[in-house]
Amino acid sequence: MPNNERGFGKKMPIYEYKVKPKYQGCEYCKDSFEIKQKITDSPLEECPKCQSPLEKIVSLFSFKINGYNAKNGYSRK
Repeated sequence: MPNNERGFGKKMPIYEYKVKPKYQGCEYCKDSFEIKQKITDSPLEECPKCQSPLEKIVSLFSFKINGYNAKNGYSRK
């Protein structure tokens, strides 16, 4: 069975949203929430629970590129 049929290789980024300033929001969106979306999907504009307007926020994450670890700097080789 090829990897893509088992779900491997189909990674979807996780985006973080929260209610826009000046709006109260609900328990689901007032702090922030994460949702998996395709890169080609349009950003969410409204909370799926209360329909308050949303904004996408920058998530902190750890990644490694060519020996550089965003959390700790360059890794030892």
